[in-house]
Amino acid sequence: MSNSSVGRLDVATAPKTALGDVGALHIRIGELMLVPLLVASLYREWYSTLAFLAAAGVTALAGGATYKLADAPEPKRYHAMIVAALGWLVTAAFGAIPFVVAASETDGRYLGTLPDQSR
Repeated sequence: MSNSSVGRLDVATAPKTALGDVGALHIRIGELMLVPLLVASLYREWYSTLAFLAAAGVTALAGGATYKLADAPEPKRYHAMIVAALGWLVTAAFGAIPFVVAASETDGRYLGTLPDQSR
């Protein structure tokens, strides 16, 4: 006879396991946000540099805190869908940070130099 708990989702540890994996994922995403920071620095776009620096820091810190706080067992196969769904959702939220910060740092005079699109 097989063990009845094999292949079953453990409701108590599944959220911790998923959050731990999503946290580890976002540590790496925070590191990857440093690549556009370097490009923005090369082109001396300081408002973008600040935006990517803030986004990378917030993403990596949140991912690290989540990874450390979610002390969970190793993930199993059935955790994959939860991790994938949460990973995409949280990545979209953290990926919006540079746009929000850059928009708040962009001077309104810059928008006056754009061609008029209302015609």
